[in-house]
Amino acid sequence: MPTSRGESGAILAAAGALVLVAVHVAGKAVRDTLFLSSFEVTDLPKMMIAGSAASLLAAIAVSRFLSRFSPARTVPLTVSLSAGLLFGEWLLVRASPGLGAIAVYLHLTSLSLVLFSGFWSLVNERFDPYTAKAIVPRISGFGALGGVLGGTVAAEIAPRVGIEQMLTGFAVFHLLAAFVIFRLGRPMLGAPAPSAETDDRDEDSRGWRSNALILRMAMLVAAIEGTEKLIDYAFKAAAADAYASETDLVRFFAVFYTVANVTAFVLQTSVGPKLLRKLGVGGTLALAPALVAATSAGAAAFHQLATATLARASTSVLGTSLFKASFELLWTPVPAQDKRRAKIYVDVGASGLGELIGSGLVLFLVAWISDAPTSVMLSLAAALSLVSLLLVLRLHAGYVSQLATNLREGGRVGDEFGAPLPREPDTLVDSRVTIDRAELIARLHELDLAKEAARDGVDGASESETRRGDPVAPLVSELESADPERIRAALSEAEARVELVPLVIPMLGRPTVAEEALSFLRGFGDRITGQLVDALLDAEQEALVRRRIPGVLEASPGERVLLGLSLGFGDPDFDVELECVRSALRVVEATEQTPDREDVFEVVERTLAVDPWKWDQRGRRRGQTRDESVLLEAKELVHIDRNLELVFTALAALFGHELMASTLRAIYFGDPNARGTALEYLQSTLPERIRKPLFARIPGGDTAKVVRGRSTELAETLGGSSSTTPRFDRSVDELDEQDESFEE
Repeated sequence: MPTSRGESGAILAAAGALVLVAVHVAGKAVRDTLFLSSFEVTDLPKMMIAGSAASLLAAIAVSRFLSRFSPARTVPLTVSLSAGLLFGEWLLVRASPGLGAIAVYLHLTSLSLVLFSGFWSLVNERFDPYTAKAIVPRISGFGALGGVLGGTVAAEIAPRVGIEQMLTGFAVFHLLAAFVIFRLGRPMLGAPAPSAETDDRDEDSRGWRSNALILRMAMLVAAIEGTEKLIDYAFKAAAADAYASETDLVRFFAVFYTVANVTAFVLQTSVGPKLLRKLGVGGTLALAPALVAATSAGAAAFHQLATATLARASTSVLGTSLFKASFELLWTPVPAQDKRRAKIYVDVGASGLGELIGSGLVLFLVAWISDAPTSVMLSLAAALSLVSLLLVLRLHAGYVSQLATNLREGGRVGDEFGAPLPREPDTLVDSRVTIDRAELIARLHELDLAKEAARDGVDGASESETRRGDPVAPLVSELESADPERIRAALSEAEARVELVPLVIPMLGRPTVAEEALSFLRGFGDRITGQLVDALLDAEQEALVRRRIPGVLEASPGERVLLGLSLGFGDPDFDVELECVRSALRVVEATEQTPDREDVFEVVERTLAVDPWKWDQRGRRRGQTRDESVLLEAKELVHIDRNLELVFTALAALFGHELMASTLRAIYFGDPNARGTALEYLQSTLPERIRKPLFARIPGGDTAKVVRGRSTELAETLGGSSSTTPRFDRSVDELDEQDESFEE
């Protein structure tokens, strides 16, 4: 079977992550060994500060270039530049080991962060939020596998071929990575680059610097990196004391990074996706600072190589697996232009700032607290981890808020979503709308009564003479007639006579006078709420009458009305329940009341629990007089499954009309990014007992998570969805059984 574009994109992204991380991990072992072989360990904080400063300069230099020319163009070029620098550094190390060690340290510390930031920017723009949630853990898992390979290469090959020769190998693999990343971004090269004028306007008007989500991400990265620098020094100091020779030291570092990445790979591939589904982005993100705080506090209390290694392993393992995957998902809803400007500042600039702060603390502690600096560093690392945990607790809310903002700003169908509505239907079969048989039979029955009354010569005027003493009696006589004109005249004369309400309620089921009856009943306000609710809940009452009663109740919004409508939730007649839910949302919006969360979820659960045949039958549109959605326009409504309309209308009472309307439009009419944003928002906000059955019913809900490239299949599925197309392959016996049950 041919590989789709989306599937090939996922494969290319995984391959790119594997190569980049492999070089990064092996490069760290070579970098640290080269530096510690030429300088004392006390010189390491100075080099850490220089590397942090270089990272900040790289962020400033690359940011505008990245936003102007897009990651698809910038990242392959930057990786190729890195390969050229590695070849030059190989020559420099051979000529001057000390100067070469400094150059390698600065390069692999600063430019590596730029490469990773650009690579993940490309991934985040290539896939929508929902698809990314399924793909990013896989990419992160392959990145961890690359760390395993990089650590193995550093442990087994570096001692044999020499540290200097490893630099040429790194250069070759960076060239390979540049080719893979170019292929990954090639489908995006056709997108127009923003002009300088637009670029400057966006920087001023969109105000990405004031985006709360981006600012909190930057603070989190700085805190995490500062924590890692404190732990890293304690770890390396303990290793330098334990291993004197260069060979033993490089082997120790290589083994450590290998084991850490093996653990990260196993963790990410085995439980990573499950944790993202169960805990969400925020919950999974919080695991890293929580564990780092615990291990750092333990290492501070019992400082030795084993405890320092455990603390460093917690930052390395979780940082390259659960934390990395979760953190990159936070970027998926950020608008592309904001992301291109801000991401490198967060990934590189905030990271460099965190490293600068951490390195500065290390330098200060080494200079002024010579007795036990590592214990103090580990204690500070534990405190910073707690600060990171507090930041994480607020990040998930910002992530969901950004998803909601994207949905609200998505525009109308056929506008910014880019998917025009299907043409207006020309025939009954083409429109996928079935006639409401209950209404048709009622209309025929009413016409029969009118013909019979005309044939028998019913004289309403003479009958009214016998009731001349009672002013209501003539109106009753008129209302009991079969003549629609006499009924309309009586209703116009009756005004506010509440005694006539029991006679008028059944007229809601008579299409010829339903509108007049509706207007008459609405004129009483909330005085007849009790009678209307009784009729709504009366199973003996005609179905058409009960379906129109919510429209009367909603005209007098209030707490009693909302309670009465809620009693109609779960009615055996689906149309009655749908109308109750629609009217309840209108009442909620008019009164700003807050419905009970569990009541809403109960409606949704019950709707989603029906069997597939019943779901299909209820989902069809019917030619009702009053089929007016709260969420959508008529031209949109005809293409939406009625079951899902009920579900989203109920959810709108909790999450808001505008947001749920945008979500439903995005699912049915949106482009892949809009649809993915909608699905990810639902997955991030709904409890699992709602989310799982809902996604099984949503068109594309169980396939959009595979790859973005399957959006074509999804569009074809939507075009031929059985939930909105009448079935004509039913047997005659089945139809007869349905007719009998209907008549009963």
